[in-house]
Amino acid sequence: MMRRVVKGGRISGRDDGGDVAGERASMSGASVDQTAWVSSEGVVVQAGRDAVVEVRQFGALRRVEVSGSGDAHSGHRSYVNEVVNVPGTAGHMNMVSITAPVERLATNPRGRDEIVDLLIDIVARQDGTRNVVHGCGGSGKTTIALTLAQRLIRDRVDMRVWWVDASTDRHLSAALREVAADAGAPPDEIDAWAERRSPIIVLKNALATSPSPWLLVVDNADDTRILAPWLHALYQGRGSVVVTTRNGADAAWPGSRLHHVRPLSVHHGADVLLDHAPGAGSRDQALRLSDTLGGLPLVLHLAGRYLRESAKLPPMPQINIPTTFADYRKVFEHQFPRIDALHTVGGELDQRQLLSCTWELTLDLLSDLGMPHAGPLLRLLSHLTHAPLPSALLDEGVLARYSAFSDVTPEQFARTLSRLNAFGLVDEVVFRHSGVFGAITRCLSLHPVIREVNKHHPDQPVASRTLPVLYTDLLNRVAARLDPDPSNPNDLSLLAALAPHHELVVEHIAQDPTLPGGWELLTTRMTRTFDGYFHVMDVRRNAERRFTDTLSARRRRHGDHHADVLTVRIDLARLRWFREVRGTLADAEAQRAEFAALLDECTLYLGADHPVTRVCRADVDYVNTYVVDQLSQHLVSDDMWTLVVQPLVPLIPPDPQDGAPEPVSDQAVFTAIVFILTSGCRWQNLPPAFNLPAPMVYRRFTQWTDAGLWQRLHQAVVDLGGECGADWSRTIRDLAAVRAKG
Repeated sequence: MMRRVVKGGRISGRDDGGDVAGERASMSGASVDQTAWVSSEGVVVQAGRDAVVEVRQFGALRRVEVSGSGDAHSGHRSYVNEVVNVPGTAGHMNMVSITAPVERLATNPRGRDEIVDLLIDIVARQDGTRNVVHGCGGSGKTTIALTLAQRLIRDRVDMRVWWVDASTDRHLSAALREVAADAGAPPDEIDAWAERRSPIIVLKNALATSPSPWLLVVDNADDTRILAPWLHALYQGRGSVVVTTRNGADAAWPGSRLHHVRPLSVHHGADVLLDHAPGAGSRDQALRLSDTLGGLPLVLHLAGRYLRESAKLPPMPQINIPTTFADYRKVFEHQFPRIDALHTVGGELDQRQLLSCTWELTLDLLSDLGMPHAGPLLRLLSHLTHAPLPSALLDEGVLARYSAFSDVTPEQFARTLSRLNAFGLVDEVVFRHSGVFGAITRCLSLHPVIREVNKHHPDQPVASRTLPVLYTDLLNRVAARLDPDPSNPNDLSLLAALAPHHELVVEHIAQDPTLPGGWELLTTRMTRTFDGYFHVMDVRRNAERRFTDTLSARRRRHGDHHADVLTVRIDLARLRWFREVRGTLADAEAQRAEFAALLDECTLYLGADHPVTRVCRADVDYVNTYVVDQLSQHLVSDDMWTLVVQPLVPLIPPDPQDGAPEPVSDQAVFTAIVFILTSGCRWQNLPPAFNLPAPMVYRRFTQWTDAGLWQRLHQAVVDLGGECGADWSRTIRDLAAVRAKG
């Protein structure tokens, strides 16, 4: 191992053959006060005798982190950049190109003019702005940087444009050495790059004194640990820096301006497809394929190049090779593994490998950064349907029951999701439902191609047979605490976002005969919550279909008269009630009869005090009240009652013989009488929906008839004018006279 000893203001060491990266070394002081001093290029750090040095290797640069106690720097951590000899870098650095590889721009980059124009304006100011262009793998970050470089090389002959790759520390160090030399660093300092001078100081001074305006592009800076030691040199008051990375976390790029590279629009995506394969179909077909592929440039280029090459192949009857946009879209939507395999036909599409490896590199990096659950979590999300996924669904307590996530903590889980978002593998989106005003739901979204690649990845965290069970567990945990009520818009919004995922899971459970019956019953409880949402949102045919499936499942497990079965039958009756009742007597009575029969059945098999029976009784009362209210408006409007009828009705005290359990309103009695008169119904057959004793209604009719109500009602309507009202009142008067005589 490497032992680092601080003596008299310099660092010395002895290499015992171990890996110095990350090793800790104790510090011993040689001075009288037992205090050690570390010095490098004018940076002096005083460290107490209990201090600890941590050494990290970055190519030709070794960063020394000094922390400890016993002096004025107690608890403080300082950084000193130490120059060391690294094979291949000292004296004769590996020569690398720092010229922008603009020849890689094979086609006109579509849909990126706005961000390129913005970057050109920023670079033109030469004020030292650091720009971070970030997005998921395949989003076109490098293409944007290359387009920027190409335009500046063409239009600004006075500007230096340097291009360095930051994918490895060794390559980055060698490239920045060339940048320093091209910027005007003295040859002796370049020759001593990894010997006597700190490369960071050399680079910083060279950039600060460069006689020309300059742009430094740092490409592929996904592992910020590699670039971090050099950031000090890039803090300049002049020039401009553009970094491309998959890591879009604000904390990773302090003092930088971030530019998020999003997928292309459908129209620009269609342009990309037509650029590569103009003969593969119409623009409308290209638009539809572009929409299916989600606007990711790498995938659009891959599809376009595939179609261009497939058109050159001779007919092969044994292989149905898509040659048009429409064929490609159909295969992609229904047979993604097949489309991935077809990309190998012709053997020239080397970008095909990027389709998966570009994201696998990100997952490997996240795992190396202490987030081993990033890959399993992304695979898990990919199996849900293509719709925004509420963050609330991902309950780490439920996931911890499964081996792939058994050791995850809430903090690790949140950090992993945050990093997946920062690297562009998932997006944070806001879900809004047009039918739920004022409520939003925070969701995650996966690009369709990232979803498909990970769905078919061989390294799955949970067995395919177990996935529906896991998703049911997650959905049930969320649904159990939600209230599908109009007064809870946040719950309604969350249910709306969860609904498509619920549909997918229920279908999987129903189609798997090998699962225990308990899981099917669990989905029926979950379905009741979601169908409550469908009911509130007036999507009742969808709800009725699901309730019918739920009823069949419960009947298979419980028979016909179990409380869970009767509960769903009540749910179905409610759905039919709200869908079919139109205010007519026939509709209302048919639905009322169904509720009444259900109440009798609940009372018989569950008992009068069972919670389900009480719910059904409340529904019957509601239906009766609703029928009366609707018929009241149909037969006697509120205006007619208030302005004309009510002032004429004589005050008659309640009669104990009426049989009503409590006083009833005159309006309800008047409406029942009008119904009897106009329908021809017998007094004793007064529909139960009125919830009025027939003898009481008849007695009140005779009392009002004796008081001359009907004649006075007709005269009042005539005095007010209105032909229709006069006809109605005349009909009531004449029918009342006939019934009174009968």
